[in-house]
Amino acid sequence: MIQRKRMNISSQTFFRRSITQGVFSLDISGGRAVRVAALLSFPCVLLPGVMLQAGTSAPKNKIPIVKTAKPKAPPKSKPAATKPATSITPTTAVTPATEKEKAAAAKVREFSGFEQAIPGTLVKFEMKPVPGGRLKMADPDKPGATREVEIKPFWMGKTEVTWDEFDIYVFRFDLTEEQKAAGVDAASRPSKPYGAPDRGFGHQGYPALAMTYSSAEGYCKWLSQKTGRKYRLPTEAEWEWAARAGGEPVPGNDKALLDKVSWNWDNANDKTHPVGSKAPNAWGLHDLLGNVAEWCAGMSADKAPVVRGGSFNDEANKIHSGQRATQTPAWNITDPQNPKSKWWLANAPFVGFRVVCDE
Repeated sequence: MIQRKRMNISSQTFFRRSITQGVFSLDISGGRAVRVAALLSFPCVLLPGVMLQAGTSAPKNKIPIVKTAKPKAPPKSKPAATKPATSITPTTAVTPATEKEKAAAAKVREFSGFEQAIPGTLVKFEMKPVPGGRLKMADPDKPGATREVEIKPFWMGKTEVTWDEFDIYVFRFDLTEEQKAAGVDAASRPSKPYGAPDRGFGHQGYPALAMTYSSAEGYCKWLSQKTGRKYRLPTEAEWEWAARAGGEPVPGNDKALLDKVSWNWDNANDKTHPVGSKAPNAWGLHDLLGNVAEWCAGMSADKAPVVRGGSFNDEANKIHSGQRATQTPAWNITDPQNPKSKWWLANAPFVGFRVVCDE
């Protein structure tokens, strides 16, 4: 029986509110206005008066003449004078919003996911919003200790960067043949890799892999220039905050959960898989755990880059939101160049990355 051999690497324990016109909209369009009119009664008492001549008596068989007082018509009421409407002046002066406040409010309204097209190509990818907050994470400089980090809102790639995206950068598919011949961007693009860059795992829709931290950074700078947005690699605190979706650490010993959200040693069959083929986390982000470990800006004292989240090459019980590792010589041991390539890692097909965007 052929025993599957695991790669020899070292890894460490790693709100629209729809505001109508006004905050409260009191609908009185169907109400009735009731006009109350006072019914005025003018009582009249009519007293009969008999006019008799002095010294005589009233003639017999004649009906006395009764004169009644003619009722007076009630005085005509004058229509009430209509008082012109007056405008209501607020008792408190309203200070207009500053331009900075308007911009901040607009940014909040616009803080939603977006699709990014790479100019000059048909390639697009999705970015998801990640809200800000405070993260308590393991201190990389003090084993057993924790540190609290404030996270500002940012956008993060829905998936890891794929070969569809990375190929444009590596092979200069965004340039004309004349530009290529003239050597445009030749020094700032990676050299062509030896052999199949995807190691036979799969290409279209699969995560790009085996690039150095410098190569991943170069891609972010290139993408920023192409799109006019600021793309970069996440810090490891930002990455962990996104992986946990603002909650508790994802437990590495919950194998059932990990099988739903990650490709790891137990289910990946020794290879990467198409991005987004596992379930997303609560913020709609795929593959933060497993598939390929992702380059991040390190937060240790020496600022050494790290990869986070583990990969297809890590056992399930070692994959969790705190998983981190730094590059070792073994990751590039068979590279024949001297010095070693600044773009590729010959022995680290388990390394990839995803981008974040600030604006």
